[in-house]
Amino acid sequence: MADDHNIIPDIEATPAFGSSNAIDKNKLILRITYDGNAVKDHEINAALFATSVLGLIKAIESTHNCLNSQNPNITFKIKDIEGNCVSADIVIYIQNITALLKDSETTNLIANLVALGVITTSAVKRTYGLIQFLIKMYKKYKQNNKANNSKNIMQVISDEDKKLLSEECKKLISDEQVRVGISQFYEGLSEDGVSSISTQIKSDKNSSVKIGYKEKAALLYGGKVDATRERHNMITAEFISLNFNGRSSWKIKRKSDGKTLPVKIDDLDFMEKVRNRELIFKSGDIYSMQLNTEETITDTEIKFKYSISNIVSLMENQGNLFNTEDLSNL
Repeated sequence: MADDHNIIPDIEATPAFGSSNAIDKNKLILRITYDGNAVKDHEINAALFATSVLGLIKAIESTHNCLNSQNPNITFKIKDIEGNCVSADIVIYIQNITALLKDSETTNLIANLVALGVITTSAVKRTYGLIQFLIKMYKKYKQNNKANNSKNIMQVISDEDKKLLSEECKKLISDEQVRVGISQFYEGLSEDGVSSISTQIKSDKNSSVKIGYKEKAALLYGGKVDATRERHNMITAEFISLNFNGRSSWKIKRKSDGKTLPVKIDDLDFMEKVRNRELIFKSGDIYSMQLNTEETITDTEIKFKYSISNIVSLMENQGNLFNTEDLSNL
């Protein structure tokens, strides 16, 4: 995995834009790496992977359309999909790249990727790529506009803020197709799935940019829209807080990462057994269950609601039922 990348690039990091080490004839290889619980077995959900890669392609193509007076003929191929997390190489081919690089009005491919924010390089000035700029604006918005949900990230950008941007980025910031591509690329980041996505020129580890799950909300449509989605995963967990009188106010501890989650019980047969005292609970008992996650992204935050269903005990010879006083000792 690549190291975390600083928002302001290291001036001593990598080759200049036109370096022969950076571009091999008419192609550039951009490596993307997905990390997290969802890929720990060196596998990744095919739909998520396809959607993410298509978003990256859309962002790159839209960036070229926005910044270039002559639109290069770009094609993309995937090669060398590997384990060790999940990594894949996106090979970007440009027709007649040598002629294009001689055109003073045409920004070359690496410069465009730097402006977009998917790589960093030593040749760039100390300014932000679009992705890093959106993250910075998101943090500013959360800090200064907590009480005002009528605005979005794009509306709080001031002329002073724009001084952090290169001239290329100033063009990209208002291009909706670029931002939609970015959001699609990083949409797969999730609390219990893909924790980070890294991008870099394959031959240059110093060009790496790593975006983590906590930065996801800043990149989904640039804060333009609210979005809600549901996920359903089979997990193993133990109960650490019970409510014998209702379906709410239960808590589980997920075994995969030790995280405590407040949940609502959607398994009505399970609740009937609880009410009738037919179930015996003991600290450390493990259950299989379906975790249903409702994830809502707004301009200011990501919210979660959890429920569980299809609950089955995995333990035999359970001990006595514990009461509310026992919970504090778990």
